[in-house]
Amino acid sequence: MKRGRFSFICLSILAFALAGSSVGRGESKPASSGDDDAAAKQRDIRRLLDLTGSGKLGVRVAGQMIDQFRTLHPNVPGEFWDEFKKEIKPDELNELVVPIYEKHFNHDDILELIRFYQSPVGQKLTTALPQITQEAMTAGQQWGQNLARKCQQRLKEKGYVQT
Repeated sequence: MKRGRFSFICLSILAFALAGSSVGRGESKPASSGDDDAAAKQRDIRRLLDLTGSGKLGVRVAGQMIDQFRTLHPNVPGEFWDEFKKEIKPDELNELVVPIYEKHFNHDDILELIRFYQSPVGQKLTTALPQITQEAMTAGQQWGQNLARKCQQRLKEKGYVQT
């Protein structure tokens, strides 16, 4: 059961990450016809996404999921997975994210973020963030497990559950 649930979750995430496979760089819809400001904002969002490595990180995650699929489906030839990985493009994911950034940030915000990510500390954050995220997820799992044990113990102490 766990294996099936894991496959479903991974497939769902992969489908979300790859849903825009027909969307290419520069093909996003303009906010309104003739709106140069909207087009400039979209260009700058793409620039920000490139600076942060957003699409590359998405491709890395998708690659890790494919590696899990490879383990779950040992009868599928390795060439299938290798060819499938080649079809994953970071720009496709970035194009899905552009409208999200448009919704949450104004153009000045995007320009400030670009300045930050071009700075040495911004570049350091971009480099370190995947490892920080991995370590934070591990810490979060440990924290959640400790909270669950603590809650279970308290429920027993109060007589709400039997052992």
